[in-house]
Amino acid sequence: MAPSRTRTRPSSLAPALLLLGLVAPACGQKPACPGGTAVEISGNHGHALELTPEQIASQVDVVVALRGGEHQHSVGFPAARLAALREAGETTLVASSVNAHTHEVRVTCKR
Repeated sequence: MAPSRTRTRPSSLAPALLLLGLVAPACGQKPACPGGTAVEISGNHGHALELTPEQIASQVDVVVALRGGEHQHSVGFPAARLAALREAGETTLVASSVNAHTHEVRVTCKR
């Protein structure tokens, strides 16, 4: 009788999570913003932005909703801006235009 061969396939979920930026920092690495983030929104009228540790650690672009009030905007965080946030501790972007206005969004790491 021939020996049985067992083939294992890598999980197809891991690459998808990596592409979505939903992987945790490698073992032993500290989170980029261990104290969370502070967010300043210009001309704010009820909006809030929440950037999760997984989004901050992302190596790919992330889009986050600027919620609150009677409408919402989106804020695109290109991978390079997320890297700047991790390294320099802050970044500033402009939210999408809704109802003929935008908001400048400044995110700062609390270290």
